[in-house]
Amino acid sequence: MQNGIRFYREKLLAEGAKPASQQAVAEHIGIKRSRLSMLENGHIVPTPDEVEKLAQYLGVTPGHLYEPGQIAFVYAQVKPGQKGGESA
Repeated sequence: MQNGIRFYREKLLAEGAKPASQQAVAEHIGIKRSRLSMLENGHIVPTPDEVEKLAQYLGVTPGHLYEPGQIAFVYAQVKPGQKGGESA
């Protein structure tokens, strides 16, 4: 799933405004660095909670990270009655 995670993370890294290494971002949003790497490379689908936390940390909206259709797909993976951070 194509996304802008790496672009905005590297932009933050270049600006030096806050820690933006894969490890720092992963720790901040509560996932493993390897999962962040897989998300950046589009190998896995994020949870809605991950999309929201990433966007917040990177200082952008979810629409900067993913296309509207991709965001709809992410939210469609959440089962009724399930929280956004739980995997489907």
